[in-house]
Amino acid sequence: MTSLADIHDFIQKDDIVTFQIELNSETKKRAVNVKPLREKYQAVVDSIKGDFGFLNYEIEDGKKLFFHLSEVKDSSVNLQEGDNVEFVIVENKRLKKYSACSLVKLNTSNQRPNRLKSKIPGNDDTNQNKSSLIRQPKGPIPGKGFTSNYRTSFNNNF
Repeated sequence: MTSLADIHDFIQKDDIVTFQIELNSETKKRAVNVKPLREKYQAVVDSIKGDFGFLNYEIEDGKKLFFHLSEVKDSSVNLQEGDNVEFVIVENKRLKKYSACSLVKLNTSNQRPNRLKSKIPGNDDTNQNKSSLIRQPKGPIPGKGFTSNYRTSFNNNF
């Protein structure tokens, strides 16, 4: 575990890995920065039920691929049905079942992320050319200029 480059990764027997060799003061060699080399796949999230979900990716006999939400790399990402994700497939050799791990949500659109969009109501693509009136403008009365009760009473006192 301490030699893994990412502590969230795990290694199974017969996995292909890359690593570096570390020499300590007693000239003992140890593998460090161990990274499993796995093929990455892409699919669409089919459904989410609580802390787990299924991908539109068939493994065997028409069964959809299972994943757990703890396997999403970025915990701030909120996966929803229909999201495109990239993942790796691992096999639980004891149970002989497959699951998706190291899920990453793919941003397939060229739209700005919600955190960068303006929070002004109605500021979206459908209302781009619309304008709204906040208040009627106030201006001088023709021939009289600006008048107000405060200004008139102020001028009368002097």
